[in-house]
Amino acid sequence: MTPWPRVDGPFDLGQFITESNRIDPQHDLSGTLLPGDRPGTLMYDNQRRAWDVLDDALTLECPLSGSLILDVHRELTRSVDSLEVQGASGQYRTREVHIESDSGPQATLHPLHIGPAMEAWCARVETLLRTAETDQAPLICWRAHADFECIHPFLDGNGRTGRLLLLYTLRRAGLPGTVIRFEERGAYYSALRTYAQAHYHPHDRVRLDPDPYGAAHDPAAH
Repeated sequence: MTPWPRVDGPFDLGQFITESNRIDPQHDLSGTLLPGDRPGTLMYDNQRRAWDVLDDALTLECPLSGSLILDVHRELTRSVDSLEVQGASGQYRTREVHIESDSGPQATLHPLHIGPAMEAWCARVETLLRTAETDQAPLICWRAHADFECIHPFLDGNGRTGRLLLLYTLRRAGLPGTVIRFEERGAYYSALRTYAQAHYHPHDRVRLDPDPYGAAHDPAAH
């Protein structure tokens, strides 16, 4: 069983934002790190505004949708020149990328499949959030997060966007948020790789199983 999400302790949104930015730091076109460790810095404030988009959706009871996720990514990456100059802020990627890992670059889903994959992801997660029992919710939210990272819909900012969506799904399920700390990033990435290897083809990130949540009710499922 994955160690995330932890839902039994206090949650601090400021710590969540800081740690998420530390796990996946953002650089500008010159390679300079864009700070995100405190209020008033670009990446901290961007991520806070991105969460506000999701928080408003929670308040208004808006369902998950591709347009909502694009709005989140737009706020998260606003004024980040490395994305702005490519028109990639708030837009699904239009070229292939690879995820760096200890075992070498990992393939991601082809850009032509991203739109349909994200619409299917939203519909699947919506259904599960509405029907799952409370004790099943943490596992469902984790799997949804891992699937999002496997789809890897954006040119950059996938990890931070995905963790915001993890927080959103937990809140939808009536659970507190979870903070994945910078010091835990090795175990976190390992858990995502293990999930990807079990459920996705290694060369094109096409699902090996048609129903990723078929065993969601099995407490022993990984």
